[in-house]
Amino acid sequence: MSDREQKISSFMKRGWVLTDIECPSCGSPLLRKEGKFYCAVCNREALVVDSFDEYIKAMESQTRSELKLRIVNEIRKILEVSNLNMEDIEKLEKLIKILNMASQSSS
Repeated sequence: MSDREQKISSFMKRGWVLTDIECPSCGSPLLRKEGKFYCAVCNREALVVDSFDEYIKAMESQTRSELKLRIVNEIRKILEVSNLNMEDIEKLEKLIKILNMASQSSS
């Protein structure tokens, strides 16, 4: 049994169902469980949508989430400094404003 087959088999033993949908990255069949799709070979979740509009919405949501994470990490870096100067405070204010806008647009 090949390495690819072993990986897929391992997931199937844990209740994942083999689908006829191919992974866009490696071409292996995706596995499905509880509404989620996964590529055992790439070892990552795959997004499967029915329409281009669904794809755009999912990408917007993912981009917003990544933006929020980056902003929060940047805020943490600034706050780690013991002596904040005026430039740091202004940067924090801008980052918080952007974070609020990103949070409101996802509602």
